Amino acid sequence: MALGDFQPAHSDIDFIALTSRRPSPAVLRAIEAAHRQLSTEPGPAFDGFYIDRDRAGQPPDPSRVLPYELAGRFHRRSACFEANPATWAIWREHGIAVRGSAPEALGLTNDPAALMRFEQDNLAGYWTDWVVANWAGPADAARASWGVLGVLRLAHVLATGQVPSKTAAGRWALARFASSWHPIITEALAARRQDPGPMPLARYQAAVDFVAFVIAEARLDHPLR
Repeated sequence: MALGDFQPAHSDIDFIALTSRRPSPAVLRAIEAAHRQLSTEPGPAFDGFYIDRDRAGQPPDPSRVLPYELAGRFHRRSACFEANPATWAIWREHGIAVRGSAPEALGLTNDPAALMRFEQDNLAGYWTDWVVANWAGPADAARASWGVLGVLRLAHVLATGQVPSKTAAGRWALARFASSWHPIITEALAARRQDPGPMPLARYQAAVDFVAFVIAEARLDHPLR
């Protein structure tokens, strides 16, 4: 919603909840129970983390231990990957205050170099592993779309310094990459708007090959330091 790209068939709602103090064990149990109740209701899933308001102004750190909900599981105290520079950039520039202080009142840090390092490391680690793990299938259009548009978001950040939505990243890529890649990008954009099913294995593998191509090009243009 913050980036204007909510897709009912695919999107969840990402949230950041500010707390006045570190939640006690009893409060954490209550939060977990609330998430379990939410999971039984119709509508999108809620993924996000809880952070003390006084710590919001500290530099983001994906190894920070926080309570968080992800993919239907509540973690009371674990390293929260989403507490990273990309999340902070979206929060700072596009965050929607449902209740309480607006993002601009929180003193959120702005460190473009940290954002670039984070995205470079993400390409070299998670996304490189994703290509290896997913090339053989299963050949699913939603999975292919997630990979193509997900890696394009990182490429966009490294090229422009701005974190886009997945749809905006795909549209940017149509102007950025050779026309031979356009069918894959266009298919990924279409799959994001729909609820697609299986796809031919050759087309799926072409999409994963494109993810590998984007990783290689982005790392060549912006080598790890």
